[in-house]
Amino acid sequence: KRVSTLQTGIPFPLKLERAFRCPTPNLYEKYFHKLFKSRRGKGEWFDLSEQDECEMDDVMENLYHTGNFIGDTSLLKNIQLEKGKKGNGRKVDLFDQVNSILHGHRLDLQENSNVSSRRYLSRKDKIAVIVALKKHPEASEKIGCGVDSIFVEEVFYHGESSYCFHIKRVDGSEEDFSFDSCSSRIVRMLVTRMSDHS
Repeated sequence: KRVSTLQTGIPFPLKLERAFRCPTPNLYEKYFHKLFKSRRGKGEWFDLSEQDECEMDDVMENLYHTGNFIGDTSLLKNIQLEKGKKGNGRKVDLFDQVNSILHGHRLDLQENSNVSSRRYLSRKDKIAVIVALKKHPEASEKIGCGVDSIFVEEVFYHGESSYCFHIKRVDGSEEDFSFDSCSSRIVRMLVTRMSDHS
């Protein structure tokens, strides 16, 4: 459907060359727009070299398979900061909001792993993640006696590194949970950023 929409007004046939599964498509679309701004033509069209295409492939394939971002971390962080400033007090997509929180802490851990192995969420971010957590199929079991705090930490599954949210309950017990399990039940919910709780 997207290809047919783009085809309108284009004198040559369009062909889908690549498709990537991405947790925060809007974030990475903006990232590549800024990364390749010198290659930008008219509107949404870019004149990319083979090297540019390979760089995009490497970044997205690595992100999908390992959860690690190997691109320009400074550029991505600036985009996240811009998005956060624009989003304060407005309605934002819960899926994108929570993914942005996870990816932000993941980048911080990758760059500063020698400081601490976990990153605790602010009160504002904690509220957003708890709203998402309630969509988890095992929400009651995960929340248990109550959530004291939420943090992001690196974990290893089948020898591969990944980053995910962890709950620290009021009784001191801890458990990780997959945001993918929550997001599959989020039907583009809209929430207001709780900027007054930060």
